[in-house]
Amino acid sequence: MSTRRCSRSSTSIRPTSLSATIPSAKAASRRARWSRGGVFEQAILDDAAAVICLHNHPSGNPEPSREDIRITRQLAEAGGTMGIPVHDHLIIAGTKHTSLAERGVID
Repeated sequence: MSTRRCSRSSTSIRPTSLSATIPSAKAASRRARWSRGGVFEQAILDDAAAVICLHNHPSGNPEPSREDIRITRQLAEAGGTMGIPVHDHLIIAGTKHTSLAERGVID
């Protein structure tokens, strides 16, 4: 988001590593390790005023996992430290979605 609260760009961030012995896609999604720096790198380069994170749940269930909530809190804390607030973290699941800001996960 620019300082005028307009979306200026979008960036895809991929997991930095996955365990090589993961038996299922569901386990893979739980074990993905995300780099907070990767989430904010483009925001810093674009001089963004804020970020909105989102990811999909291919299962069709938009309910956040404990890991989703943990990562969201870490991202919000890191963004606050850098002066780039996380306004929301959306989970997209088919035609449904969940806003972690609406759920109170992000202050």
